[in-house]
Amino acid sequence: MSKMRYQGIWRRGIAQVIDIIISFIIFTLIGFSFAPVFNGLTHTGFHLTGLPALIVIFLSGMAVLAYFTILESELGQTLGKLVMKIKVVKEDGSSCDYPSSLIRNALRVVDWLPFLYIIGVVFITRSEPKQRLGDLFAGTVVIEKP
Repeated sequence: MSKMRYQGIWRRGIAQVIDIIISFIIFTLIGFSFAPVFNGLTHTGFHLTGLPALIVIFLSGMAVLAYFTILESELGQTLGKLVMKIKVVKEDGSSCDYPSSLIRNALRVVDWLPFLYIIGVVFITRSEPKQRLGDLFAGTVVIEKP
């Protein structure tokens, strides 16, 4: 196997922006699907509060987690990573599996803290294989797609 080329902040960041746009689309679709049930449609979109809002947020969060987990474990990459020609693999270069992808993506919430991936950025810049916290726990790295 050829030497893995670990990916840092820039390509990963652009891929993440693409995936955030996709995540927003997922949230919007789920919101518009549930808003009529809760009389939450408005002339400008939808507006939900209380339990209906929590339901939409929870379902959107689970759908986005599934988006990342399934695509990374099946293909090694989300649509953002596909565009940026990078992929997620295990530290030994083997394909990312479901448990590893679930761990790395569940910890994405921590990497976002306190603001816009600052914890993830710190970990990536201080790690030789450029791993964020989720990668460290999952035993994964992001590499240039061969």
